[in-house]
Amino acid sequence: MNKLDTVKFALIASLTASYALVNGTVASFSAEPAQTALQNFRITVDQPASAGLPVWIRGERDAPRPAHYPYSDDPRDFGNNLVEMRRFENHPLAALHSCRAIAVAPSGPVSGEDFDQPFGPRLPKNCLPLHLEFPLDKPGVYQVRWTKVRKSLTGGAIKEKETVLARSNWLTFTIKASTGEERKIWLKKKLANIPTSEKDLLSQYLPSLLSAAPDQAVLQVLVRQIYAHDGAGHGAVPNAGPASYYAATSLELFNQRDSTSLILNTIRQRGANELMAYYISWNAPQFENVKEQLVTETLPFLHARDNNKVSNSLTLLYYLANRKKFHWPADSSTLIAADKCVLAAGPSLVARHSQAIDHALAQYLGLGTVKQSRAQARVLLWKIVERPEVIQPESSEAGREQAIICLSWLGDPADLPKLGGLLSKNRKSDKSGHQLSNLPYQLKLVYGAQAIPYLKKGLTDSPYPSVRTECRYVLETDEQQPTK
Repeated sequence: MNKLDTVKFALIASLTASYALVNGTVASFSAEPAQTALQNFRITVDQPASAGLPVWIRGERDAPRPAHYPYSDDPRDFGNNLVEMRRFENHPLAALHSCRAIAVAPSGPVSGEDFDQPFGPRLPKNCLPLHLEFPLDKPGVYQVRWTKVRKSLTGGAIKEKETVLARSNWLTFTIKASTGEERKIWLKKKLANIPTSEKDLLSQYLPSLLSAAPDQAVLQVLVRQIYAHDGAGHGAVPNAGPASYYAATSLELFNQRDSTSLILNTIRQRGANELMAYYISWNAPQFENVKEQLVTETLPFLHARDNNKVSNSLTLLYYLANRKKFHWPADSSTLIAADKCVLAAGPSLVARHSQAIDHALAQYLGLGTVKQSRAQARVLLWKIVERPEVIQPESSEAGREQAIICLSWLGDPADLPKLGGLLSKNRKSDKSGHQLSNLPYQLKLVYGAQAIPYLKKGLTDSPYPSVRTECRYVLETDEQQPTK
């Protein structure tokens, strides 16, 4: 780029309106006088910057607050930071599509005035991976501008309003060409030095590594990171680390056939962990054509010695057998075989006295996937519910609570007297009645008017105030329903 071109580029940049696609919507910025109300901050781009390799932008001060990337498990989520890029001759660059995040919001309070919470542990300040937001695979002269905004709710409605707080000037920089051999050497070095800490993984390593997507070696690193947390939880969302969630969501950047094949092979070799089971459920359409194989490869892990491995396998089977997520014929031989395997292993699994297994097993049995197997499923569920109590923290009986709910899902008339009777019974290990808190609603929902006598008895006889309150609420709600 000669001196005349540089002057020409500066004139175009200052006199012509620029346009950029930011977070999926076109934003327009006209060439207008500087606004003194806005804070200005300097930016730099790491040099040398090469096409097809990581390109990072950095802000030199917090102005008015620091940026802590990443903001969610979506690698293209820049939080309250809007970045615009354009090439020589003022051609705007369209931002890449965001990934569909699967994780919950980061821990900590999120106020109605500010949504600028970092996703992971303490991360470096004020650096963003441009290569994840824009296609920087071509060498050339570029310009970039960074705007910091505040997102707030307006009028009490769930509607975001953006207020510009600070903005950098346009920065001109060059991205040089890179050869395939240079990129290969860079990737080899990255793969040979994989960090283990959440901070190092999230702040630089994984975002930089994604510049090599859709390379198969990078895909393998991401799948291994998903398995970094092999524990079993009892909630709707796995208790995995931020880096594992980031890795899972980043799979969207790869060829779907490649990621599906690798995940299937991984489950064949090591079974599922909780996050992988959740990922497959969240992306059911991707796995629809391999659901039978997933079920078949998961069944052997019901006999694993590791309780977490067993519970995670049951969780995956629960997701796969759920007809609201996957399409199965009514007489599916795969589901019939899976039911037989689970029911055959059931007594030995219940005998392990593992709350993680109890919880996952109850969820699966509560689906009632194969009608002919429901009687056996109910027997196993009652074994969990009626197991002699051991005085221990209430959270350790999460499996019993789930089994009670799943018995109500099945809705067998023979179970109503025993389920209704639980409302009036005291259990020393359940000091607050937490395990029964959802039962009144479930009984009325499933059994209808037949549940009323048991709810009335629970209202007067339950030793738990919370259960009595719930019985009263369900009964009063029923009385307010118009008669047909």
